Amino acid sequence: MEADGTELLNESLSQDQGRAVVPQKDIIIKALQLLVDKHSVHMTERHVRALERISIHCSKGFFLCDVPDLCAVLAVVIFQLPNHPEYEEPLLKIIHTCRQPFLKQLISDEVKYSSSVVELMVLFGKLLNTGSSDAKQEITEVVGVLFSEIPEDHSLEGLQVTKLSFNTNVVEKSGLARSFVNALKNVSNLTLKQSIMKTLQVLSSSENSCKLILSAHGAKVICETISLDIKNPKRDLISLSIQTLWNIIEKGSSEELKRQISSIECIRVLQESFRYLMTQSCSHGDRQLRNDLLVLCSLIASKCPGAPLLETGFLSELYLFATFPEVNRPNEKLLKNVKLLNEPEDFELKKLFMSLLPSFVQDTAAIEIMSDYMVLLSLFSYVVPNDKSDMHWQPAQFEELQLLSLSVLSALAPHCTEDYITCQGNTRLLIMLEWCLQEESFGGYGNSFHGDGGRGTHFSQLRYSLRLLLSVMSTGDSFLHEEFCDQGGISILIHLLNLFSRDSGYDSDTVAIEMQNDAIMILSCICDDHLHIKELFGSSGGIEVLIQYLKMDIKKFSSGLGHQRLLISVIDCIWSAVVGNFKNEDLFLEHEGMFLTLDLLEFCPNNMQGVVLGVIVDLCENLKAVPHVSSWRGKRVGSTWSLMAHLWRSEEKEMMVSRGQMDTLSDTSQPLTGSVQLECTSSLKASSGSSLTNLPPVISDVMDNLRAKIFSLCSKMGFQFCPHDLPIQDKVSLFIVERYLDFKTGEAWSEVMNELAAEGLEPVAFDEKMLQEIKQITEAKAEKVSEL
Repeated sequence: MEADGTELLNESLSQDQGRAVVPQKDIIIKALQLLVDKHSVHMTERHVRALERISIHCSKGFFLCDVPDLCAVLAVVIFQLPNHPEYEEPLLKIIHTCRQPFLKQLISDEVKYSSSVVELMVLFGKLLNTGSSDAKQEITEVVGVLFSEIPEDHSLEGLQVTKLSFNTNVVEKSGLARSFVNALKNVSNLTLKQSIMKTLQVLSSSENSCKLILSAHGAKVICETISLDIKNPKRDLISLSIQTLWNIIEKGSSEELKRQISSIECIRVLQESFRYLMTQSCSHGDRQLRNDLLVLCSLIASKCPGAPLLETGFLSELYLFATFPEVNRPNEKLLKNVKLLNEPEDFELKKLFMSLLPSFVQDTAAIEIMSDYMVLLSLFSYVVPNDKSDMHWQPAQFEELQLLSLSVLSALAPHCTEDYITCQGNTRLLIMLEWCLQEESFGGYGNSFHGDGGRGTHFSQLRYSLRLLLSVMSTGDSFLHEEFCDQGGISILIHLLNLFSRDSGYDSDTVAIEMQNDAIMILSCICDDHLHIKELFGSSGGIEVLIQYLKMDIKKFSSGLGHQRLLISVIDCIWSAVVGNFKNEDLFLEHEGMFLTLDLLEFCPNNMQGVVLGVIVDLCENLKAVPHVSSWRGKRVGSTWSLMAHLWRSEEKEMMVSRGQMDTLSDTSQPLTGSVQLECTSSLKASSGSSLTNLPPVISDVMDNLRAKIFSLCSKMGFQFCPHDLPIQDKVSLFIVERYLDFKTGEAWSEVMNELAAEGLEPVAFDEKMLQEIKQITEAKAEKVSEL
């Protein structure tokens, strides 16, 4: 009977060959009836043949309209599988068929039957945790195909297949990722573990799947699997685990990730695995795996700052390996089997170690350990002229490591100033600067990210040396400033700026403009509040350099190359290196620096006017500067007075201050208040007049616009010396400027009255009388100005 049934089935199938692919609803329903009907429930042989018939007739894929009935069949089969192991073989064939794309008759089928396909995936998840190894293996492969492979084109047969987005969506909704994590935890067979991990790696490419993996404590489970495979010669499982964790860290929930990855158990697994690979790596694959594991550690350090790298001792080992072989430690047992050759993987490892170091700069304890392991010394071993390097790296490799070490030092050195001094950082950098300025035969390779714009020149080395110097000098350490100056640092920087400012070929080079900006900012940092250094700056030709930059064509501001930022740095340098030193101020005036600064104020963008006007006001503390300001004549406006009136009107227009015809006062009760300030005052009243957390609007107004600076400069020039031949509009504006302090004082008292009223406080009679008198005096002055 069994043989006859098989022959009939084969004969039926041979007749079906060549027919069009259509839904097999009848076959699936018949199989379901055989499985559940009370008269045929015990006919297992017929059940097996019915299941085989489904897999054969649907060999090109299941139609979506058949999936609901298929789910019903599989649910019965999976339920009865423990008692009927003969169902397993046809069940595996049906599951195998699911590798084929789902077929649809109508475009709307994806929407209509998506819940049924999700139910099918849920059944797969159930079987993944309860089925045999063969079933788990089949489901693992099927889900991997569904989630990652684009369905084959069936257009020749007139069939439509579901899209990859539909497949991934139903897999995500079914929660299969959670089932795979549970299966990974319970499976002991390494081959099956590897298959499950491969599918998890595919699923982890989706953000939703990463959330599901984390919800099942997947990160912790995957970390534990790494230790199982570390001594396996192939190490396929550890490679997949690293890639999966990498995806989870990048796409998973940060809080949940911290809770799982930041456990001591996970970190110790990574520590032991990395130590083993670091000391035992021999093959190309081992070294690449070691590098991948270090990348994973870098991601953990950046995404999970609280990870116990320090508590487990992993951080100390990382520092130890990172400083090898630059720091000689002949008695260190852990380094006896460590070898770094001139191989691409070892070169990559050294770069990864350097890139990892800035992740710990915010941790004080990590900085202390960094000092113990002489990390800065190992990085400074690359800060030497390229032609004097005695390392085993190729010249292009050494240059890449050199630039990367300078970049990393820029992040580390400000937090390790004592180590920087111990390593003679200033001396090393000045030697580098001199080499960059003098050596003509060297040409950079420009291979790396840090080498951008430096091919064939010293620009890359010069750029990152200046950036490192700026980061160190910005700390404000007086000892470092004085040491830098004593070793001739100012002269080198001024020589550098002279070379750039005299060669117009660098005007369109963004790297050159950035270097000039950094050099000027370094000079600003070291001259600030140091009279002796200011004198050195002036005697070394620094004033002449600033004058050259003040002559910059204002049209370059719109180039987008950084000229505006460069000129702001120049103004800052004038503030730091010139203002406050009479010799430098006199020299600056002799070179017509004040005229050039006023020229800049006339044409510079609005966001620069405050800085430029501020330095002009401070320079006018030197009485010799006032005649220069008063005698200046502009190209667009007639004189300094007209320029101040023009700036005043521009500010008030931006503040939306109410003005009458010819910019006369229109509101004598609030002569200086604009709409912006009124809005701030209203919000202050709404917050019960609290002025403890925020400055009152009348005070913040002084700092937020140019009017106070305009009044200060006009006061220094003397309102009594204002020319009489100015246009009427300028005269009206200057009348208001002259009374700025009176109006601002009245405005402050008015705001006091408003705050008292907002808080429900009433002043005593004497204070009330005084406040009213002040108000009347202010209004009277405003009316007088209005009449003029």
